[in-house]
Amino acid sequence: METSEARIIRYLQDAWNIERSLVDLLKEMEEEVQEEHVVHVSEKQWTMAREHLREVEERLALLDGRIPSREPMVIRLGEPWERAHDEYDKAIRALRKMFATQNSKMAMYGALAHFAHTVGDEKTAQLAKSHEDGSMQMAREVLRLIGPVASRVAVTVSR
Repeated sequence: METSEARIIRYLQDAWNIERSLVDLLKEMEEEVQEEHVVHVSEKQWTMAREHLREVEERLALLDGRIPSREPMVIRLGEPWERAHDEYDKAIRALRKMFATQNSKMAMYGALAHFAHTVGDEKTAQLAKSHEDGSMQMAREVLRLIGPVASRVAVTVSR
C-alpha cells in the first residue's frame, strides 16, 4: 500500500500537471478570444496558474518528489462537446472552460488540503488550502463575467 507521503507527492504531481496544462490552455485561449474582459481574466488566471505551478514545484522539491513528465490532463475535456461557431462563441466557451477548470482545481486542492492535514503534513495542507481559496476567488470572478459577456454577445448578434 502507498504511504501517505507517497500519496501526497502523487497528488502534488497531478496538481503540477493540471497547472502546467492550464498555463498552455490559457495562452491558447488568449490568442483565440477577442473580448477584452475575457482576455483580462484569462491573463489573471494565467498568472495564478504560473504561481501555483511554482509553489507546487517547490513543495515537491522539499518532499523529494520529481516533477512529472507532462501528461494530457482533464482541461481538454470540454472541446469535443462544444465547438465555437464564431468569435462570440469563443468568448463564452472560454469563460465556461475557465469556470469549470477553477471548480475542478477547488475540488483537487480541497481534497489535498484535507488529506495532508489529516496525515499531519501542515505545510502541504496550507499550500493546498491557499490554492483552493485562490481558485474559488477566480471562479467567482469568471462567473460574474459570464452573464454580461453573454448579454453583449446577444446585443451584438441581434443587430
